[in-house]
Amino acid sequence: MAIMSKFLKPVSQEEVDSVKYQTVGTSALAPVNVSVEAEVISVEKVNIKTYFASKGFDIQISEQSPCIGHVESLAFMVASNYRSCKLFLKHIRENVARKCFHINYPVSQLSDCERDTVVAIAEKFGEYGIISNVFFNRYTGFINGVVSSAPRVINFLNGDYLEFYGRTIVERVVKEAAERHNTDYEVYSNAIISKSGEKHELDIVFRVGENVFWSEIKSGKFSDFDCYRRLGVTMGVNPDRHILLAAEKETETAEVISWFYQFYVANIENFKDKVVEMIDKAF
Repeated sequence: MAIMSKFLKPVSQEEVDSVKYQTVGTSALAPVNVSVEAEVISVEKVNIKTYFASKGFDIQISEQSPCIGHVESLAFMVASNYRSCKLFLKHIRENVARKCFHINYPVSQLSDCERDTVVAIAEKFGEYGIISNVFFNRYTGFINGVVSSAPRVINFLNGDYLEFYGRTIVERVVKEAAERHNTDYEVYSNAIISKSGEKHELDIVFRVGENVFWSEIKSGKFSDFDCYRRLGVTMGVNPDRHILLAAEKETETAEVISWFYQFYVANIENFKDKVVEMIDKAF
């Protein structure tokens, strides 16, 4: 009883102020001495840099100037009509790869609607100096002209148009999602991550709240999906926060690939809907 009375004696206010109580498991409260210089632990907010650092990656984010509005509109024009103009783009790219900048593209194999679309895009290319001396000969059914050798022109035709399109779609969807979920966001293009001497360039990396996502964009034919799966696993974004925009894939094919590799695969037509689905699923 004497021992019990020792623990049950009244506690002075000075004793209360001099100790801090903590719970360990299911044990009773025990006094712990508190140092005047006790370390204050703060919880760091998740952002793109801290996320990749937690996965062991260094990340380089370049501050790139966004393309101007009319270039963005041109990118949307090309991407939105990709099914109609993809052979025309392929013709241009193949010629440029052979250092032949003259084009002589036949439209006779196209439907009337496809022909009108391709001619409209060719004329818009002419208006913006991408192709000079553009001429559509309605009698012979050929589009003629000379492709510019300017680096930005070549890059745009080789796939930058699709990256501009994808980036704009992601920015719009992410902004709306952040407002919907009452949180903040980040969007970056062409970020470079490195780990153990290996480097990878990420076409688009973005964050909504504490959820980090990755999008890769392919304008041409592509078949090595496993390399992206492995990288996505290492980055910690697979299976639900990783999406590949593959312009050449039909919807059915994209769904099958997505099932096998456990990340989102979309084409131009359903890319926006898949990004919305991916973000909402993360929440």
